[in-house]
Amino acid sequence: MFGFKKAALFLTIVGILFGFNACGVSESAPAKAEVSDAETLSKLIETMPVASDTISKAVVEGLQYMREEEKLARDVYITLNDIYDYRVFKNISKSEQIHMNAILYLLNRYGIEDPVKDDAVGVFTNPDLKELYETLIAQGKTSGTDALKVGAAIEEIDILDLLEKTKEAKEYSDVTRIYGFLERGSENHLRAFVGNLRVQGIAYEPQYLEQEFFDEIINSRNHPPVVADSTLTDDEKAALQYVIEEEKVAHDLYLTLYNENNLKVFKNIARAEQRHMNSVERLLNFYKVENPIKDNTVGVFANSDLQELYDTMVQKGSQSEIEALKAGAAMEEMDILDLLNKIETVNGHNRITAVFKRLEKGSEIHLRIFVRILKLRGITYEPQYLDQATFQKIINP
Repeated sequence: MFGFKKAALFLTIVGILFGFNACGVSESAPAKAEVSDAETLSKLIETMPVASDTISKAVVEGLQYMREEEKLARDVYITLNDIYDYRVFKNISKSEQIHMNAILYLLNRYGIEDPVKDDAVGVFTNPDLKELYETLIAQGKTSGTDALKVGAAIEEIDILDLLEKTKEAKEYSDVTRIYGFLERGSENHLRAFVGNLRVQGIAYEPQYLEQEFFDEIINSRNHPPVVADSTLTDDEKAALQYVIEEEKVAHDLYLTLYNENNLKVFKNIARAEQRHMNSVERLLNFYKVENPIKDNTVGVFANSDLQELYDTMVQKGSQSEIEALKAGAAMEEMDILDLLNKIETVNGHNRITAVFKRLEKGSEIHLRIFVRILKLRGITYEPQYLDQATFQKIINP
């Protein structure tokens, strides 16, 4: 779990995280933050059926924990606003109150005890959260810049916790819908803190999120706050499932060819393909679409066509190092074409489109790498699937 329950680890890291201060940076009042829409949440709750008459212990504990975690964020921002009078803290503290109210609604709906016995700022039932609150306030008091970094770090961890709790509550649609709303809000808050730091000339580096996921959040805007199964058509769900397995084909192919040829390029690009898989898996979890990958063993696929593709590409690539590099180039050609096709399929879903476009650009980079290595070996690669004009545009951007 990435949650604040791992307080000991977090307290160790936080000293490293905020152990430096950017000198000479203006700490004037930053820009306005985005705030979650209380009206949207209210309408969502009004139309949301009870998912079950009973609720599991894990989900109960998750809701209680998130109730206090949202309070921690609110209380930290209220306290830091009192110190610096930054509008971002005032605005986001109001949003965190909305998040607290949403969790309280679910606690009341299922008759779960509310861990917030005293709503005063800085008071917590969970002793780890109490200790963490005090530590974060001490760090935030160092400077306005460090205060904004505290806010960004809180939102990173909040995102990870909400995604984890969503997995635990997958059988309870009302809970996952609320978690989805809160996670979207946390993405907005992270963008706000990062934007305020940028105004001060500080480039914030993610401390807990993977770089690609962090970039995906920072470079996106105004995703729908609530997503249910019905949001995606069957074709759109199938597109996500196909893409994650196709990325696995590339990943597994390159691992296999690396083991056979010991060419570092295959090892490096296999790592990139794993990151691609991780990005699509987050989409599957977010949209509550079943992940077709049941077995992570190299060379095992649920889709029979992709199984055949993997077997064929391995057979071709195993003939020689040159054929292995050609197999890599051909794999990236297919990936580019399929991603462009799937982008058309999911048109209108900005979050999915953004990820697919990023993966497609990654495949273009991989294709260029394979083609250039072949060229260094005296081989002029001819495209197998892309038309010549598109191929040349990619190779010579």
